[in-house]
Amino acid sequence: MSQSAIFTLIVVGVVIVGGIAFGIYQFTHRGDVSPSQEITSSEPIIIEEPMTLPVDASTSSIWQSSSDTTETDDMGYVSVSTSTFSTSIEPIDVVPIKPKPPKADVPVDITGITKPISTPVKPLEQEEPITSPIGFRLDQLSPYYQKVGFSLSENGFSVNGGGNLGDKKINVTGWRFKTNRGETLIPRAVNRYDPSGLAKEEDIIIGAGDSVTGYIGISPIGKNIRLNKCIGHLNNSYEFSPGFPSYCPELYDRMELIKLSGSCQSFIMSLDGCRKPPVEELNNVLGYEDDTCHAFFRRFDFISCYNRYYWEPDFLKNEWLVWLGAGIGIDPEHDWVRFFDKNGLLVDSYIY
Repeated sequence: MSQSAIFTLIVVGVVIVGGIAFGIYQFTHRGDVSPSQEITSSEPIIIEEPMTLPVDASTSSIWQSSSDTTETDDMGYVSVSTSTFSTSIEPIDVVPIKPKPPKADVPVDITGITKPISTPVKPLEQEEPITSPIGFRLDQLSPYYQKVGFSLSENGFSVNGGGNLGDKKINVTGWRFKTNRGETLIPRAVNRYDPSGLAKEEDIIIGAGDSVTGYIGISPIGKNIRLNKCIGHLNNSYEFSPGFPSYCPELYDRMELIKLSGSCQSFIMSLDGCRKPPVEELNNVLGYEDDTCHAFFRRFDFISCYNRYYWEPDFLKNEWLVWLGAGIGIDPEHDWVRFFDKNGLLVDSYIY
């Protein structure tokens, strides 16, 4: 073997033995590194101490954290560098958060429509307790007790449907007034009086706002009637006491008057709705020669008015007039007046 080969083997052996020795040394002395050594490495190892925050974050505090960095060079030497990081936490305003109230359970029906658990209940309106009047028990009071107003005098009576009747209609025919001297009944009446005068009387049925007025004496037409738009024209043919109301609609259009003489037009427009002037008055105002004007006045009667307006929905009024014949029998000084329904139950009473 040549001398150069032997030298090469020796060098290789020394390198191998030195590498093994260095490896053993590094394995056994990994933590023993001088802090002053500074070696750069591509993959540093960082060992950090755990960071602890203060319990009360609302107070100012300072905390620190240190870390050691170890690095190894190409020759196997290790260096460690220590760095310290510090910061401070400034106090902050802590605003308390108001907890939200728990949501109420809202059931859902099978149709998928959400329904509330409950809805506000409107309190029921309670009627004032009824106190029976003198001389009567509660079971002797009519269902319409104090719901139908009335008044009574020597000249007649008046009955009025009170607003507390609501939509109810009541039959008052056969109801009676009783005093210490006698009694009288509410009779029947013609509901729709027509020019024939043949309509039959029927029971009087009233509601809220309707009225029945009774008079001492006998009806000039022989019947009790319900008022209508044209009833005032009967005052021109009969003597009623008191007379019928004079609210009658016009029996002409303005254009119908333009062919009449000026004096005729002025006279027509000066008349009340229900008044028909007698022939003598027409002659005095118009003279005997204005035949056209005289003919025009023939329409001023109940028949013409009825035929012109009977179909209108407001043709009938809400008032009935009845006649009682003889006096009611009421004491003008003191009396006890009682009002009974058809079943003999008390509707109302008063003492004077």
